[in-house]
Amino acid sequence: MEAELEPPTPYSARLSEISLSDSKIDDYHQVNRIESNNDFASYFALTRLTKKIQDSYIMSNDPKAQYVKKIYSKLKWIRKLCVAIYILMTIFQKPIWCNPRQYSNDCQYNFEQDYGIPSFLTFYIPVLCYYIIEIILILLMFSFKAAKYYQLQLIPLERKVVAYCFVGIGVLIIINDIVVMSFDNDYSYNISTLLKPIFLIFYSQYFLGIIEDYALIIYKGKEIYFMLIFSYVFFVGLGTAIFRNQSDMSDIIQDEGICDYTGLPFSQKNYCTFLIMFQLQTTVNSPDIYLPYYGKVSLAVVYFILYQFINTVLIINLILSLFYSQYKKLVEERTIMLLEKHRNKINQFTNKALQKQRQNSINSISNSKQQQNRTNTQIMIKSILDNWLFKSIMQILCIADFCFIFQDNTDRDIQVVNLSLNAVMLIESIIIAILRGLSRIQNYPSVIFDFIISLILVILILAIMTVQKDSPTQDILIRICCSIMSLRLFRGCSWLLKSKNFENILFKIFSISSYLLQLFGTLIISITIFNAIGQLIFGGKINYNRQHMNNYQWVNFNDFLSGFCTCWFLLIVNNWNQMSYDFSLSLESDSIYIFFVLYYIIVFLLAQSVTIALLIEYLVTHVKDLGQVQEDETQSEIPLKEDNQNELYVPLQNNQKAQ
Repeated sequence: MEAELEPPTPYSARLSEISLSDSKIDDYHQVNRIESNNDFASYFALTRLTKKIQDSYIMSNDPKAQYVKKIYSKLKWIRKLCVAIYILMTIFQKPIWCNPRQYSNDCQYNFEQDYGIPSFLTFYIPVLCYYIIEIILILLMFSFKAAKYYQLQLIPLERKVVAYCFVGIGVLIIINDIVVMSFDNDYSYNISTLLKPIFLIFYSQYFLGIIEDYALIIYKGKEIYFMLIFSYVFFVGLGTAIFRNQSDMSDIIQDEGICDYTGLPFSQKNYCTFLIMFQLQTTVNSPDIYLPYYGKVSLAVVYFILYQFINTVLIINLILSLFYSQYKKLVEERTIMLLEKHRNKINQFTNKALQKQRQNSINSISNSKQQQNRTNTQIMIKSILDNWLFKSIMQILCIADFCFIFQDNTDRDIQVVNLSLNAVMLIESIIIAILRGLSRIQNYPSVIFDFIISLILVILILAIMTVQKDSPTQDILIRICCSIMSLRLFRGCSWLLKSKNFENILFKIFSISSYLLQLFGTLIISITIFNAIGQLIFGGKINYNRQHMNNYQWVNFNDFLSGFCTCWFLLIVNNWNQMSYDFSLSLESDSIYIFFVLYYIIVFLLAQSVTIALLIEYLVTHVKDLGQVQEDETQSEIPLKEDNQNELYVPLQNNQKAQ
């Protein structure tokens, strides 16, 4: 019995108009697993696929709209290139606090107060050049979005709102850039870096959907957050009542006006007590802050153990589990809704995807048959190279080459042995390339990789042997050579690939690589937003004029990369109390702790924890029974019919998987 197709509409598109890129084939594979394994990869794939199909089923009968759509599709790589340039430019953006009136051109010296400023880079794109390029890229992205939504009246209301927000934020950035250029970066309210990630969220829309899901889940689980706040406030009040007037237990003197993270929590100002107990909840200062109480009265430790057990062990993990379960439930609900709404169109797309796969398989078999015509000499050489003993010897040589990193590479004997090893591996890669066929060598990236690495190492070792011993040039060459030699470990441990467990893990990770970017994109965007806020608040404030703790002057927001590194340090959580304390000393204010507390809650507790939980859930679900050898899956052809309009009919299936 055949399923009825959706009735054609004046704006419906032919299935043949939907192009099948590799990313869409990946989406199809993930969607096929939905009814058996519902995870973030299948949900993201279904979301992407339905949006692509929706776009393809719009604007088909208008010749001008078809032309615009065709041009839009052809400019796919140009669109990606514009976004990539727009993102990478941020790295070389001149810090928003750095103006030519007060600071040097590389933003590392303050003329007025005579002190140096630590930063990651020493070169930045000139202000005028940077913002002109940024405005051009924004206008190009405007044109791309206008081409995508050429017939705006046919677009759903929700996507219209997103498009209007996208244009509004882009206009704000352009106005901001014009003002900054007119003031030559001497403008205190430069919000270009802050608006950029928000602009990209509305441009992509995938990240916007995830953020909306997160906000909905937080709203649904608001009771558990109130429970955490209640427990936190209760224990702070209880501790203040129990341990009041016991400041004599510590010799640490608190800086006036600044909360001391090493001091006793209940012998400081009230808001300092709340701050230090919050830090204890994150375990960064445990057990340091309550050891003095423990030393005076042993039973005092019971209070702190109860506090950490209830707040850290129970409630925080309860929040994570609730957040994760709510997200899974939301994914299942959205999946059912999308499948019911677009099932027939997805089935049509599935048939076309299978047709393309079958054609690719036929072409692959035809090419493999053409490669079987070899001479007896070639067959003999190939049998030697494929022999397990020869492969084992080459792996041992690669591991031996890797071990030369730990040797004195200025010694001539070691250089000769190292050169001999790499020459052998270079000759081997050349022989394999000839046997594979130089015209088809692009199909064997491992051979190309081995050849390039061996060639570079041979050249570097010869250069090391010719230059003067212990000279700066030889030292630089040895550093480069040893860095490249470390790559030999990959081939030396290639026996891992023969392990079915390792192979399955790699296969599953690579199969969802495009979805990992979307999954981790929310985490990266949230970090970027906090990085931009950090530059607005702390930019140029951390300098060499004040004594910092243990080189903590490098923990700063003085430029984009420095801020990104600082956000990474905070994401690891360890010592974030020391980092925030150093900022409070530099700015002589305790209010900056609000920034770090919000970062911990939003980025670490929600974005990172749930992201990792979803990834682990996927791997646990799909990489199970690793010890068993997976049987080759066989696919049966789905019977296809074509009507006189070249539309595909799809048979009704109980499940939507291609068997």
